[in-house]
Amino acid sequence: MAEINYRIILKIIGVLLWLEAASMLMPLGISIYYGENDTTAFLITIGIAAVIGSILFFQYPNFLMLDMFLPIGLSAFYFIRGCRKYGRSVF
Repeated sequence: MAEINYRIILKIIGVLLWLEAASMLMPLGISIYYGENDTTAFLITIGIAAVIGSILFFQYPNFLMLDMFLPIGLSAFYFIRGCRKYGRSVF
């Protein structure tokens, strides 16, 4: 039975948290532009996601980014496929 490589899983989660923080930058800009009250919530959430993602990513620097392309690409593929299957538009 194969062992689970927890280091690569934590590094992938770190990259996904970075992507999550980056994807919240546009709603933050829109919130600032329109002067809404949820700007602080966006800043706190982006900060937490970026810090935890950085800790998880830089804790194990021996892995190549190439090792993570397949799992992250497949997760994005299945997300888009699932959204299209149930009639929700992603893009």
